[in-house]
Amino acid sequence: LGVVLFTLGRFEEAGVELRRAIKQDAEDAKARYVMGSICALVQNRDDALEYLEQAVSLVEERGSDAVVYADYTAMLHSVEEGAFDREPRFQLGCRVECSCDGGWKRGKVVDHWYRETDWPPEKPSAPYQIELDRGQLIFAAYDDDRQIRRAAR
Repeated sequence: LGVVLFTLGRFEEAGVELRRAIKQDAEDAKARYVMGSICALVQNRDDALEYLEQAVSLVEERGSDAVVYADYTAMLHSVEEGAFDREPRFQLGCRVECSCDGGWKRGKVVDHWYRETDWPPEKPSAPYQIELDRGQLIFAAYDDDRQIRRAAR
């Protein structure tokens, strides 16, 4: 229920449900991850870091799926670096370069807070959707210079 409420943008109610789930199951890494994401989105950095650190630790202890571990640690690093403390750096139409396929590709920002239709509800929206110069649509999952930067002139 907490994840569904999160998806609907009802963060306060989602927080109540997720706290209840965490209290009932001390090993619930997913509830901690979603709660950390909510805290990040509402700019409660300290709580976000605490929940995400717990989620990463639980996933690490279990030897869980590498993709889950990568998603959880990427979210933790984004919060640590302040990615959710601000609005997206680049406005719609801004020329950018994105790290993909082992290099940097040029394009323009076409959307903020992008979501794929098949993403699970607990996966945060991507700050940017980018249309590359060759027409392909991609997204930048995090707003940092390792994924997206202003295009060189």
